Amino acid sequence: MAHKCQCVSPQPTDWVKGEVVGSGSFGTVHLAIEKATGALFVVKSAESEIGIQSLENEADILENLDSQYIIKFLGKDFSSGANRYRKLNL
Repeated sequence: MAHKCQCVSPQPTDWVKGEVVGSGSFGTVHLAIEKATGALFVVKSAESEIGIQSLENEADILENLDSQYIIKFLGKDFSSGANRYRKLNL
């Protein structure tokens, strides 16, 4: 049964982005580690407008899913990317 994710999203200052573990048409996926706990997770990022729109659509779907077969959605945040462009992280 789907429900809104009630998890606490790590804030951008609470984690460190690591090496690239994948990439696609709209962005990249990085390994990340939460500073306080050492918990590992992945961060999917996009900087282009079409990439950001695609990730926002993905986030809308993921935040309403609850399945053992789908990776848990922790949250999203915007930051400044290369050349001060807006970047979305899931």
